[in-house]
Amino acid sequence: MLMLGDETVMNWLAWPADSSQYFQVWRWVSHAFLHFSAVHIIFNLMWWWYLGGQVEKRLGAGKLLQIALVAAFMSGWAQSLFSGSNFGGLSGVVYALMGYVWWCGERAPQMGINMPRGLMVFSVLWLVAGHFDWFGMSVANGAHIAGLVIGLLMAFWDAHHQRKTSA
Repeated sequence: MLMLGDETVMNWLAWPADSSQYFQVWRWVSHAFLHFSAVHIIFNLMWWWYLGGQVEKRLGAGKLLQIALVAAFMSGWAQSLFSGSNFGGLSGVVYALMGYVWWCGERAPQMGINMPRGLMVFSVLWLVAGHFDWFGMSVANGAHIAGLVIGLLMAFWDAHHQRKTSA
């Protein structure tokens, strides 16, 4: 969206900039739809398709929506602590999906979702690379880390309860 240069879109969809925008509830998740380049949105959508597709197919659209909404809110909140309201992208949700799918695959394979360990290692290395600015691009590190932690926590909960019910 912003790759087209429309600042109005940013003004309407960005994380709440101040308390006057707190009741514009769409802002708590709509920042995930903002992207700043074609590569940015393509990369995020590729992961959404790969990981979100597994979750939707095996666990349902409701579970995918739950992960997406919780991760968008929590990763947005975390990122706002570092950069204010000027950020966007689906990366926090993508990292939540990475954590969720990987942990469930490791601890509750009967759920039928998985992410190969090598891809998880790559994802964590990518997160570290972003933190140290090795590629010279602006990266929402707070959103990435928060998303990964949220995904892992949600997966821990679901995998634990999955094992209890199947035992």
